[in-house]
Amino acid sequence: MNPRKRALIVDDVSDWREEIKELLQDKGFAVVTASDKQAALSAVSQENFDFAIVDVNLTDEIHNVDGLLVFRYIRNNSPETAVVLISAQSLNAQELEFIHPARFIEKSNIWRELSALLD
Repeated sequence: MNPRKRALIVDDVSDWREEIKELLQDKGFAVVTASDKQAALSAVSQENFDFAIVDVNLTDEIHNVDGLLVFRYIRNNSPETAVVLISAQSLNAQELEFIHPARFIEKSNIWRELSALLD
């Protein structure tokens, strides 16, 4: 029997985390969630993930924390992890080039595109 694939979801909005978690669990993933940069970095340093979904714009009570920092940490410390970056806003061409080979999905399209990606 194959072990379940593991996924990490990093989003500061609990509704998004829970909805994405349900979708991934329906696709057979064991899911860990993180609501901020620190929790995400801790999770990646302690576990191996097959898949990560990271919100580009993470916010805490004081300021905006760049989800791209989490992406870079995953890319540098866990290069085997497939990463999908998500955001309510689209990225420009320069930003899209920077995140390559990660995939980007706008939150308005997440259910359709994420379902297609995982099928």
